[in-house]
Amino acid sequence: MSKITSQLCIGVLFLLAFCSNISAQDIYWRSSTSTYAKNGVTDQSKHITFDINPQRVENIIKGVPYRFSKNNQKYIMSFPDENSKAINFVVQRTEVMHPQLSIKYPEVQTFVGVSIENPNEIIRFSYYPKKGLSGNIVRPGKSTLIIKPTNKISHVLYDSKNEDLISDFDCQIEDAGKKRLALNKGYTIRMLMMLV
Repeated sequence: MSKITSQLCIGVLFLLAFCSNISAQDIYWRSSTSTYAKNGVTDQSKHITFDINPQRVENIIKGVPYRFSKNNQKYIMSFPDENSKAINFVVQRTEVMHPQLSIKYPEVQTFVGVSIENPNEIIRFSYYPKKGLSGNIVRPGKSTLIIKPTNKISHVLYDSKNEDLISDFDCQIEDAGKKRLALNKGYTIRMLMMLV
């Protein structure tokens, strides 16, 4: 083998190793084959599951600047859509918790992001190392995508129109209201809903 050929081979190998190292640092999630069974729903067409690498997530988000800060550095994170296709977002850290809660739970971090491909698509998410990622992707003209952790590594993503099938939220106000209405005939009962 000539000297030029061997140098070319070494150069190509070095370039491949360098490129694979860069791309591996940015990948923090992968599609999962695990099934998510909530309320007896195991239909994979209703949701996708994916796993995150918590160390990589933490490495990415630790340098993300605060929204409206003078730091113009852009951090790009990708999240899956309902077809497991990556959507790239420019993300910024936000302050949505009360200052006393922020002091009590300093590891809970909140973010907002704008899609690179479609600036009308917005993601809002939080990361808590003990629980994982939680968030939603708002897409005008389409339904919202919900991201919920099943543990700190495994996550489920589903369309908000399938919330009743997948969510573990059980609204009991309607049942309680009907019982009270039956007991209090002749009175007007007003039910107010509050999100906590």
